[in-house]
Amino acid sequence: MNFYMENMTALKKKHLNIYDILKNNSYDSKDGDYELNIENISLIRSADGYNILNITKSGENYRMNSIYSLEYETKRWLENIKSHQINKVFILMGFGNGYYVEKLLEHVKNDDIVILYEPNIEIFKFVLENFELEKVLLRNNLHIFIGNNMLDDLRNLLQRLIYINNISSQSIIILPQYARLFPKELDVFYTTIRDNNQRVMMGERTNASFGKVIVNNTFSNIQFLDECNTINDYSNVFPKDVPAIIVSAGPSLAKNIELLNIAKGKAVIFSVDRALEQLYSEDILPDYTVTIDPKKPLDFFGKGYSVEVPLFTCLESNSNILKVHKGKKIFFKVSPFIDDILYKIGKGIFYNWNTGGSVATAAFTICVQMGFKKIILVGQDLAYAEDGKTSHVGNNANVIDSYKEKWVEGINGDKIKSRLDWFEYLNWFGDCIESCKDIGLEVIDATEGGAKIRGTQIMKLSEAIEKFCNKEVFVDKIEKKMKHSYVKKDLLRIEKQIDKGLLELELIKNKAITTSVLCEKMVKKCQRKTAEDKTGKLLTERIMKANEYMAHKLIFPLVDSYITQEAQLIMKDVFHLTDDKDQDMEISFTYSKKIYQLIEKATDDINKIICENFKRWSEGDQNI
Repeated sequence: MNFYMENMTALKKKHLNIYDILKNNSYDSKDGDYELNIENISLIRSADGYNILNITKSGENYRMNSIYSLEYETKRWLENIKSHQINKVFILMGFGNGYYVEKLLEHVKNDDIVILYEPNIEIFKFVLENFELEKVLLRNNLHIFIGNNMLDDLRNLLQRLIYINNISSQSIIILPQYARLFPKELDVFYTTIRDNNQRVMMGERTNASFGKVIVNNTFSNIQFLDECNTINDYSNVFPKDVPAIIVSAGPSLAKNIELLNIAKGKAVIFSVDRALEQLYSEDILPDYTVTIDPKKPLDFFGKGYSVEVPLFTCLESNSNILKVHKGKKIFFKVSPFIDDILYKIGKGIFYNWNTGGSVATAAFTICVQMGFKKIILVGQDLAYAEDGKTSHVGNNANVIDSYKEKWVEGINGDKIKSRLDWFEYLNWFGDCIESCKDIGLEVIDATEGGAKIRGTQIMKLSEAIEKFCNKEVFVDKIEKKMKHSYVKKDLLRIEKQIDKGLLELELIKNKAITTSVLCEKMVKKCQRKTAEDKTGKLLTERIMKANEYMAHKLIFPLVDSYITQEAQLIMKDVFHLTDDKDQDMEISFTYSKKIYQLIEKATDDINKIICENFKRWSEGDQNI
């Protein structure tokens, strides 16, 4: 019996991208490394009456399941899978005949996540034709990716769904025979998961360490909304045939920095903060500079020079840098609380990008959003110099622990020394460039050294200037025409909303105090084994409603950011449960009480920060 049409209908409902691939035959079973040499796929019958796959590759037969008892084999397999943790994530390589997947879905909770990668589309298509899979395909918590061409989609999903609270609850599962059949694809599969996990841990360490600093910076920097511009004002203001040049501070910048004077006036030059000192020392004045780091040292912002060029920045960037900067500020990103306020008054900042985590990746997104169709990268090494020690231009050594080292492909095809954070940025650039193909973006890597960035044209800077920098552009004239983004009326409305946020802080504080008491009551009920009686359920419901109440307050994202580092230390073990349900609940409510106490303290701290740092426009201190 052919089940293909019924299964395709299910795919159309839940996995439309796969449906389109199969319907349009938009795949190539012999695509480079994806050539899997599958010669034949057939069915054989197991002793207990199930159809199992028999795959022939390179003259060898692979039975994908036990020929004696598929049911017993699957039962034993499930016994080894731990599913009692909260926020469990199962990541599978291989779909097989769908039976393992079906039984796993019956075994897991509805809010668990199941991610499946089938490397061979022909196997998947064969299974759709020969097995009834509607029940499996329609499951809301199942995410399926097939073939080499959907690996980027898999990476994107992992970035969205894997975070600090579920990263340790992942189960990586390779279905029988897939490791033998597809060793190259298995390596890519493991690498994809490992790289994403490294990204999560790096991001969480960054977010946690920046939480309190971000709140301080936000309310120190908010004064600069007066007389500022936002990235909205720069959409398509420069001619399409004029390139942007992003100057980073990699060690290779010393090779070609002097050529940037030739490009001046025929390209729009963006300098990252750390490259300013080197540019100024060579009498090269960029058109714009960029800074984003909440803790960026002042010495890395044009040390010894007065920086007056317009600055693309964020509200949470180091407030000391924004104070010493003498020119116009251009905000392209603000913290969630201020972002909500700006949208409330109809003056929101449209920036729909992941900054990528570094000032260079942020500069890249700024250029893309501004509408540049050609971007030339200079000094973007993402690797050490040939000595294996020099990390930045100017012979700056930044020696790191060896466990963070990463060897990557260089622009000449050789292996060069990099490190994990740079490797993350390297992948980010490749993914971002790939996603921008549809808008006609062309990226030229004129670094003349460093790591090979996927999707770029490698070219000497002299050649890139000769080829692309052929039209004059007058940045100063464009800047003079710019009007400030916020007028006095806007600033006063922002101030009013901040005052409402201060009132919300008091409401959040009171709710946190009462919820902490509720958690203590639940701890005692857990100890008495009465947590699930009528009173216990009512208390739990009140705690859940309190969470919703606080989360819906406009200022709560600031509170959440402020407590992140301490909250992670408290909650790191709460997702690893025992077999004693009452004990697990007691631990959960004990930790939750500590979090509410953190929230209580944070509301007082944030109130003090706002009152001490926010310079009110209504008091006439600002020149508006």
